[in-house]
Amino acid sequence: MEILFYLVCGTFGLGIGYLIAQSNKPKCNHKWKLIEKGEVWRGNINNIRGWVKVYECEHCLKMRKEQLEID
Repeated sequence: MEILFYLVCGTFGLGIGYLIAQSNKPKCNHKWKLIEKGEVWRGNINNIRGWVKVYECEHCLKMRKEQLEID
């Protein structure tokens, strides 16, 4: 009888764990849309110039930035 109890509790725990893992799975595939593109210029001791592109996910609105600096 004890073994049956442990099997039932173990199965129940695995089932709950599976449901929690599925609910924490990311639901966004990140379809990035370019929202800003331009040249960057920093005029200090070392003049640095480059390009920057800013993307936004259409679904979850997260931001991503790609930056290239040229000395």
